[in-house]
Amino acid sequence: MRLKRLELLGFKSFARQSVFEFKNTITSVVGPNGSGKSNIVEALLFVLGEQSMKSLRSKRGEDLIWNGSGTVPRLNRASVSITFDNTDRIFGLDYDEVEIKRVIFRDGTSQYLLNGSAIRLKDIVELLASLHIGISSHHIISQGEADRILNASIKERRNMIEDALGLKIYQFKREESERKLKKTEENLGHAKALRQEIAPHLRFLEKEVKKIHQAEKFKEELRDLYIQYLREENLYIKKEKKKIEDEKCGPKEELGFIEKSITKNEVELQKIESEKDGGVKIKNIEKELYVIRNKKETISRSLGRLEGILEYESRRKKEQAEGRSAYGGSILIELITFKAFRENIREIVSRAENISDPLSLRSIIKNIQEVVEIFWEKNAALKDKVAVEREGMSTHEYTETEKRKKETEQSLVSINQNEIKLHDKYLQAKELLEQGQDVWHAIEKKLFDLRTRRNELVTRLELISVKSEKIQTEEEGLKREMVEAMHYVGKNIENIIQDTVENQQYSSEQRVEQGKRRQKIERLKIKIEDVGSGGEEVLHEYDEARERDLFLEREIEDLEKSSLSLKNLIKELGGKIDLEFNDGIKLINKHFQDFFSLMFGGGKASVKIIKLPHKTRKQETEISEEISDISQELSQEDEQAEGIDIAITLPIKRLKGLQSLSGGERALTSIALIFATVLVHPPPFIVLDETDAALDEANSKKFAALLQNLSEKTQFIIITHNRATMMQAGMLYGVTTTTDGISRVLSVKLDQAVEMGKQ
Repeated sequence: MRLKRLELLGFKSFARQSVFEFKNTITSVVGPNGSGKSNIVEALLFVLGEQSMKSLRSKRGEDLIWNGSGTVPRLNRASVSITFDNTDRIFGLDYDEVEIKRVIFRDGTSQYLLNGSAIRLKDIVELLASLHIGISSHHIISQGEADRILNASIKERRNMIEDALGLKIYQFKREESERKLKKTEENLGHAKALRQEIAPHLRFLEKEVKKIHQAEKFKEELRDLYIQYLREENLYIKKEKKKIEDEKCGPKEELGFIEKSITKNEVELQKIESEKDGGVKIKNIEKELYVIRNKKETISRSLGRLEGILEYESRRKKEQAEGRSAYGGSILIELITFKAFRENIREIVSRAENISDPLSLRSIIKNIQEVVEIFWEKNAALKDKVAVEREGMSTHEYTETEKRKKETEQSLVSINQNEIKLHDKYLQAKELLEQGQDVWHAIEKKLFDLRTRRNELVTRLELISVKSEKIQTEEEGLKREMVEAMHYVGKNIENIIQDTVENQQYSSEQRVEQGKRRQKIERLKIKIEDVGSGGEEVLHEYDEARERDLFLEREIEDLEKSSLSLKNLIKELGGKIDLEFNDGIKLINKHFQDFFSLMFGGGKASVKIIKLPHKTRKQETEISEEISDISQELSQEDEQAEGIDIAITLPIKRLKGLQSLSGGERALTSIALIFATVLVHPPPFIVLDETDAALDEANSKKFAALLQNLSEKTQFIIITHNRATMMQAGMLYGVTTTTDGISRVLSVKLDQAVEMGKQ
């Protein structure tokens, strides 16, 4: 596992994309002050998840983004990516290279990417913890923080060493287990509270269930009694219905026959009455006779006039031949006209001889008056006419007049025949009207007798219907009783009571027994009602409550097991942390002593575990909300906390305390302790920002030699101005600043740099 590459774009002074390749175990970054070398260290802190703006020398997130210059505009975001070689699969990911990238925007939000896929900061922290790269940044020593481990409190120093020893992964697991334990304890308390809450209701339901079971016994007794009662009642209703049907059969058939007879006679009576009202028919015939006779009279007058003309013409010719006048001053009425008038009057009078009905006689008298009036009106006007002599008719006119006279006579004969036929029809209608009177009276009497018998039968059937309605009411009551029985008994007994023997006898004593059964049924109903209704709901509610109680019981057992398991895991993780921490301290002390002796030419140096005073401890972390589920606030009451103290003794000098060390001595001590710590579990890389600034030339050489030895264990990225340190680097990166304030990166291999120096 090694660090391969670091890429910056828009981060602080690196406005343009800058790439650092780490192909050697030691890489030095050099450059003048203010060129942006320390920005590289902060970029590494940034991409590895640092959340403290103070550690990144900024106040806000947007301060990390290139803010622009006179010629280069500002950017809206900055990104830093770091690439690891994963051919040995130490990351547990199926990639040969693992790239971690962080992008920050001007609103302060960050985005983390793993090989281009968005992930959480929690995932980054857990991934890096397996490489002994923790949130304490013990492997990155920023400028001016070379003696940070010396200045740290004993608790902070312990955290830094735990981080270096790779114990954070166990601490994460322990903290996760503690959170789960806390949640489990909360759920356990909640489950116990719920169980205690439903316990009184469950006891109440148990009592109700006992009552329901008692009611079930009453229902069984009621069921047997109901079956017997309903069977008997069903038999009684069937017998009564059959009896009523038998009583109804005879009268119903007779009533049907009488209804048909009444209908038949009513039809005949209507027919006779229609003939009895034949006065209307006779009147219609009389009107037809009146029309025919008027027409006959008109034709007769026309015929008389033609005969008069012919007779007058004959007489005129004869008088002319004898020398006399044809017109004597008198007006004559044609004989045929008067004859027709007389025949008409005689027929009307003869018709009236056999009529005794005053209405009919009055009609005939009125008819005579009409005939007389018509005759007078048509002939009286002749008295005012003045006959004018004329020369006479021509032979042709006389012939035409005779022809018209013959045609009129033929028409008169046809009308006379129609009149005779209509008169015969009139006489027949009159005779039928008289005969229908006797038949009408006979049918009327028969209808009266039939209707009287029908009323008797209807009355009898109505009495039977009353009985039927009573039985029907009892049958409906039986159905309601069956529904009520199913409500109490809880079973469908309709098919059971239908199993009744048809020929079984039913006596009055059985009705008395039925009454007694009814009383018993009502008493049992009252007992069941006293127990209470809603048994199914109560049983269902009891089953649910019981199941809920059993579920909570199992849940409590599971939670208690889980709680015990988590406590054991926490204890096991704590023991493992303490064990590995103690073993790590032993190794650190060994390496610390070796490095300290190498740096100072002797002396003693060691770290030891000390306990804080017995008091309440509250440990807080500064990780943001994104990793709040990793490093949450932990509170442990009445627990003794442990820390790390440093004890040193310099050779020659009698100084034992850290406070008495000079700047160079503090730097050497800090470097010895840092190297001793990381040597136990070397991280993939260590970053040193001008850590050797306080060393003189002799100590710088010792420091350079130490770097060379440790480079076999890990990679070093060193920002330095020290020539001895630069000589150990396989790759040199130079950082300069352009006129626009942009940091520019130049790279050269050490052999190339030596060759250039010689030139």
